[in-house]
Amino acid sequence: MYATAQEYEKKVLKEENHAEVVSGETTEEYSSEDISMVISARQVQVPVLKRNIKGYRANISIGGTYDTGSAIEISTSHGYQFSPYLFLGIGMEINGCTYLEELFFPIFVDSKVNFINKKTTPFFQIRAGYSVLGAAGAYFNPNIGVSFGVGKRSSLELSIGYTYQGLDSDYEDYYYWGDYSSSEYDFTGGVTLRLGWSF
Repeated sequence: MYATAQEYEKKVLKEENHAEVVSGETTEEYSSEDISMVISARQVQVPVLKRNIKGYRANISIGGTYDTGSAIEISTSHGYQFSPYLFLGIGMEINGCTYLEELFFPIFVDSKVNFINKKTTPFFQIRAGYSVLGAAGAYFNPNIGVSFGVGKRSSLELSIGYTYQGLDSDYEDYYYWGDYSSSEYDFTGGVTLRLGWSF
């Protein structure tokens, strides 16, 4: 006697051209090919959506900075993806500051760290360099964001951060609003929102 129905129902597999499967009161025959397919199906595992990307990688992005110096930017960077977690490259940006009516052309080192090895991952990025044309000065932009994998290598990226753009020469702003006044400053910057495409 069997203690439970589960103990009563069992399969007997033979390694010949056919095998008998005994279950309750019925007996069915299966070929060895069918048995192999069943065993293979049991061994199939759900794939983890990882992105083992290495090699050359590029990025193009557009964005805007809002605060003491509102600006519109277009940038590109090119470098090497050392692992699914680390990218290092160099880039250039065209930044039009509407408040100062100036153009900045920073050249920067671009470093980005992905937190997890999946198609969708949060990341931390730092761009640091120097504006060499137009209004010159140090450039620094740390930001955090999310990368959404598209296809085998491409990804759409959304990020938010802070941009600091130093000014080697002090700027003086004069305006008239009831009284005449002026202000001097040696940097511009603010919160930066950016949309990018990596490939």
